[in-house]
Parts: sequence; structure tokens; C-alpha cells
Amino acid sequence: MQCSVSYNLNKGTLRGMHYQAAPHEEDKVIRCTAGSIFDVIVDIRTGSPSYGRWFGTRTHGRQSARTPRSKGLRPWLLTLADESEVLYMISPRYAPDCARGFRWDDPNIAIAWPMKPLVISARDAAYRMLDHGSR
Repeated sequence: MQCSVSYNLNKGTLRGMHYQAAPHEEDKVIRCTAGSIFDVIVDIRTGSPSYGRWFGTRTHGRQSARTPRSKGLRPWLLTLADESEVLYMISPRYAPDCARGFRWDDPNIAIAWPMKPLVISARDAAYRMLDHGSR
């Protein structure tokens, strides 16, 4: 339904935990087309035994690997090189009223970032922590 490109000039740019709530939950495919990223997913499926847990991997431009995302698994990324570019294929269309997010530095998730984020948008910095009472 939607295809987006994120160009990130500086190494250390964090692209935060954005997602859409029901009934507009997203499926995504993410591909690093230039540069290098640390690609993270977090499970926010209520009732899931892995709720609040994360997985991260380094992905480099021009690799054939693609990172699929399913509903309830939310993506983040941190650029590891200047001039990194990421292609997103997203379904369904963006629904602003269903836009949500949570903090990249939530101590209950405790993502082991390979470097400290240097560039964080005001939107990403303003998100609250994930509600860990739902485990």
C-alpha cells in the first residue's frame, strides 16, 4: 500500500518506535539500501510470552537480506554509517489517528544499542515507556 525511503545523513541517527494501533496495524518489509543500520524489533503483542523482548541485527546496504515485520513486532533502527538509506514497504496506508510509539531507551526493554544514538527526533524523544503491565 505504501513505500517510503528514509535517508539519514549522520551516523547515530535513531528512527524510533512508530507503529499504528488497531484496526490499522501494519505489516512492513524493511531493506537497508545504502550505508549500515542496526535493525531492531520489539514484541508488543499483549499476552505473548516474548512481550517486551527485542531482537537486533546489523544490516548493510546492497545486501539481499530483507527484514519482514508482522503485526505486533515493532521496528527501530539506528544508523551505523553516514548517508544510510532504508526502504520501507508498508501495509496498510498511514492512519494518523492510530499513530503510536514508545521510548527507545525503555529500561524494561533494555536494547543493547551498538552505539549511543546521536540524532533523535523530538517526536521519538517525547514518547513514553512501553506499558509493561501487559505482560
